[in-house]
Amino acid sequence: MSSTGGSGEKTHSTTHTSSPDALSTSNRLLSGITLRSVVLGFCCVVFVAVAGPYNDFGLNNTLFIGNHFPIGITLMMCLVILGLNPLLKLIRPQTVFRSTELITIWAMCLVAAAFPTAGLLRQLIPWLVMPVYMLPQNPEWEPVLALLPDWLFPLKDPTADQATQVLDKFYLGSDQDNPFFVPWAVWWKPLLIWGVYYVPFYLGVLMLSILLSRQWIVQEKLQYPIATVMLEMVRDAPKGRRFNTLFSDRRMWLGAGIVIAIHLINGLHSIYPKIPAIPLGYGLGGIFTEGFWPHVVGYMKSSKIYFSMLGIAFLMASEVSLSLWFFVVVYGIIIAFIRYNGSDPLEAIRSQHYGAILAMGGYLLFLARSHLSLALRMAFLRPRNPREHAYATYRWVVWALILCMGVCTAWLCATGMPIWLAIAQLVILYLIFLVLSRLVAETGLFFVVPQLYAQHLFQLIAPNLLAVKNQVLVISSAWSSLVGRETLMPFAFNALRLRHEAEKQQPGEAGGDSLRNIEVGSGRFIGALIGAMIISLVVGGAVSIALYYSWGAVRTGNWAAFGGAASLCNHAVDYIKGAPVLPGQGPAHMLVGAALIILLGACRLRFARWPFVPIALCMATSGALGAMWFSILIGWACKASVMRIGGVAVYNRLRPVFLGLVIGEVFMAGIWMAVGAGVILSGYEALRFVILPG
Repeated sequence: MSSTGGSGEKTHSTTHTSSPDALSTSNRLLSGITLRSVVLGFCCVVFVAVAGPYNDFGLNNTLFIGNHFPIGITLMMCLVILGLNPLLKLIRPQTVFRSTELITIWAMCLVAAAFPTAGLLRQLIPWLVMPVYMLPQNPEWEPVLALLPDWLFPLKDPTADQATQVLDKFYLGSDQDNPFFVPWAVWWKPLLIWGVYYVPFYLGVLMLSILLSRQWIVQEKLQYPIATVMLEMVRDAPKGRRFNTLFSDRRMWLGAGIVIAIHLINGLHSIYPKIPAIPLGYGLGGIFTEGFWPHVVGYMKSSKIYFSMLGIAFLMASEVSLSLWFFVVVYGIIIAFIRYNGSDPLEAIRSQHYGAILAMGGYLLFLARSHLSLALRMAFLRPRNPREHAYATYRWVVWALILCMGVCTAWLCATGMPIWLAIAQLVILYLIFLVLSRLVAETGLFFVVPQLYAQHLFQLIAPNLLAVKNQVLVISSAWSSLVGRETLMPFAFNALRLRHEAEKQQPGEAGGDSLRNIEVGSGRFIGALIGAMIISLVVGGAVSIALYYSWGAVRTGNWAAFGGAASLCNHAVDYIKGAPVLPGQGPAHMLVGAALIILLGACRLRFARWPFVPIALCMATSGALGAMWFSILIGWACKASVMRIGGVAVYNRLRPVFLGLVIGEVFMAGIWMAVGAGVILSGYEALRFVILPG
């Protein structure tokens, strides 16, 4: 007793003699919010904001981001984990980046990935020029432009004296004697005005992610397969070793090595056709050409294996992977039967898809009702017990979300939109983002694209609900943010999941699932994410505009600069003319999709062994899941077989192999992207070997 007490006293004394500076430094290292991690994070953010548009538009290369497991960022982090950190450990071990610091850097890059390309700026920048530039060839667009305020555009008159400088050079490129010309004088005002809308809009997205993150991580215990792979990659190396447990595991390198070898051979085949390629899929379209078969959807007649999705399917819950491929097959058969009988179900399927997404958004809020009600109540009332004291930390999140939505609503009203429509648009967009985030967090499906465009947001609910001006305003303000493959909210949820793991490494009550840290993310961490977001917006916007004026939009191959913006203008013209509603559009089919989600959700809550999850139905008819379903089927079959034959023990032994499949494929996608960029910059013919969808 006495010796134990003496030992305790000695330890207690030693603790108290530690200097405050040493304790502060230790806490910062444990939290990951160190000066060097934030500085390196911002440097990486700038690189992402520059390299994204330059790689995608300037070089027309394999997409730098492309999906929610961003290729370029993953390659960058691999270089830090496998290159920089081992070198630092060899030269100066005390300077090695800890896992918590790597989490901070990766989280900042994830948030930054949402803006430079398809997340926003790929659509927004051309939209400010293309309708005006093409107006002389499309005079029917004039009533559309007349409904939009002049201050949204750098130039509204295609016959103005500045038209050549502002419009023509944007699409055709600058003169060789002045290749870096950009008319910034006419751009700064519309960019600032749009920034007044988009900065609070995306801050609201971030606040909603923070508000719901703990519910998903702690209460519902979602798997976050993509974040799980990232966390395994950044774990600290054991003492005396250069690499962490994952990268020291031969099983991981077996899986990664197989994928690396396959994609190396197939990449070389694209350069030297004499090298035989290794087939990664099947194609049955040329075999069955009569009767029922031609009506089967294309992604069932031919498909490709994505090892990364196969590996993630092995990691995700069996009922999730089963639901993903099962609903794709069921809907594929239904669509084929409808086509075989002479009808086109496209618009009906789109309406059901939209209804399912909105219902799923409501279902997610229903699941979080206790969490949200307590957080909202603490935003307005004083806490009365320890649990309410914990939720009081959400006060600033709730008020920030309300403020952001208020600013966005005021901006939309300033363009001429009625207040009810402005609020409805924001709520619908946030619900869509929430469902896409749930797909990424629960299933690990890193390529998600909704079958929706801005014109569908209200037209599918009620075809003639909006006046012409309101429909045009919705199209103008919503379409740039509605492309789902690089949306901020899924990135933010994964970043907060990474941060949650860093918090668990902190000592005492500050870490883990403690009530004191219930908001999942310290103020400094959230500040770093907001800084990354703003830097990415500013730098990415400037680089995109400079590239368009230097290269010309015609050379970028950017779909949004031509077909995307033109289709929106043409839709607006049809809406003005009162074009008839297409068969299948309308609330009836939306209610079918919503009813299916409600039914699946009720069964999921009522029956413990119910095998299907409702979130999978939301993407069952999308091309994104259509590209991935076959790989998910293989991953599900592998896991089911392993669990049946060997149980959990064999599954855990094989888990590093499937982690290797994921890491190896994303790594090779980044390597071939870098090789393609190097080939183009060296003046040779473009090499574009695409591994992942995007």
